[in-house]
Amino acid sequence: MASADVLALLLRLTVAATLAIAIVLVLRRPLRHAFGANAAYAIWSLVPASMLAAAFSRVVAQSEAPTTSVLHMPAAMTAISADGQAAAFDPASPLVGAWVAGLALWASLRMLAQWRWRRRIGVLRHVGDGTAYAAADGSLPAAVGWPHAIVVLPADFDVRFPEAERSLVLEHERRHVARGDLHAQVLAEALRALLWFHPLVHWAAIRFRHDQELACDAAVMASRPGDSAIYARALAGASGLRLPPVATAWGFSHPLKERIAMLQLPPRSTARRRVGLAMVALLMILASGFVWASLAREASVPSEGLVRQTWTLSIDGGEALGPFLLVDKPGVSVEIRFEEAGASWSLRSSATPLPDGRFDVQTTITRDAEVVAQPRLVIDAKGGAIQIGDETAAGFRGLRADVRVEAGEGTAVAAQVPDYPEGLATAGIEGRVLLRVTVDAEGRAADVRVETSSGNAALDDSARSQALGWRFPLERKDGQAVSRQVLVPVDFRARGEGVDTDA
Repeated sequence: MASADVLALLLRLTVAATLAIAIVLVLRRPLRHAFGANAAYAIWSLVPASMLAAAFSRVVAQSEAPTTSVLHMPAAMTAISADGQAAAFDPASPLVGAWVAGLALWASLRMLAQWRWRRRIGVLRHVGDGTAYAAADGSLPAAVGWPHAIVVLPADFDVRFPEAERSLVLEHERRHVARGDLHAQVLAEALRALLWFHPLVHWAAIRFRHDQELACDAAVMASRPGDSAIYARALAGASGLRLPPVATAWGFSHPLKERIAMLQLPPRSTARRRVGLAMVALLMILASGFVWASLAREASVPSEGLVRQTWTLSIDGGEALGPFLLVDKPGVSVEIRFEEAGASWSLRSSATPLPDGRFDVQTTITRDAEVVAQPRLVIDAKGGAIQIGDETAAGFRGLRADVRVEAGEGTAVAAQVPDYPEGLATAGIEGRVLLRVTVDAEGRAADVRVETSSGNAALDDSARSQALGWRFPLERKDGQAVSRQVLVPVDFRARGEGVDTDA
């Protein structure tokens, strides 16, 4: 994936996360008071769902016109190209490097904090049933460990909490394990690392942990509604030490006041809680669909269903010419013309899709407007090969060609044929425009200038404006992609042949 693509993905993820967090922060309190703490906790699923929708958002095909042809400039073109320039500076690369460095640093710091906390609680003494006692106290009791969590109790657990409180504390932490809350914490930490540069993400992570604790409290109280006073005393007597990165510590100090206050509220009915969760699920579907549709991304490759033909020609026993790479969009012909052995040559090809999924590839080779060969082949998605020997048409016996044909998306360069300005073709106005195209290291036409005018400003403007959207094959020097300049002649012919891009 290119640096620009990485930045585009990060931008979509950032926009999606910002939108989702804004919705969550607005709705979490109303949902909690109307439908209970579990609805407020569930609404946080909107954040990863929206980011996932953004990552795989709707792909918009590049704009296409019926006169679109797809081609690679042949190797012979380099003979009239300027010397390769120094490797083009990609402004996106430093930004991607900074993001990767920040991600690594943030993840390292969080893992270090978790390791220090785990070291602080000391050796664990397992007593069965997913429970262990720690040698030292570090925000305990707590549910710890991923992917398999256990409940870790402080060494003085039996002394610090009366029996009735011990039962509630254990049930609370075991519910965290059963509900998969530590999996949710790991996901939240991964998203924080991914968007480490986004302050809203870190601010929201604290509120997420808050709602997670309230939801777990509500689940315990739903099963033991008569123990709210005992539960409140157990919370008030908790240590309130700093929470580790991935753990569910009893007595987490930040939401402690609200946790005790929430215990005084009457529990929501089962029907109301279900309505709240259903509303959250519907909102998640709608928001994710909106993100998927609105953060559309452009296809990075030409449309599917292309046919690639790699031609190598030998004329009158001379050196091999090419390779020429033609990429046909079904139903639209593509042509390459060149001069060789004192004659003007043309290689025109078209591919027609067949009902059974195969392609009918037809090619016409002409010399000085005279047809010398018309090879034809029906291929499937796996491709095929055409060999042209001495059995060419019109008695011509000086042409040999080896051709490899492939069907599929390919990695072709897209070049849209310039439009013939309205009225000029019918008036018989023709001309050739020679364009000097500056191609950057990613194969894009960064700058296009008219090297030789056709003598008609409208033809010049049509050729230049369309060439700005062309893509070219990458050129490498010492293993690195480099920018370069190429000369591309464009012919405007009014005798029904249309517009042609010479190579």
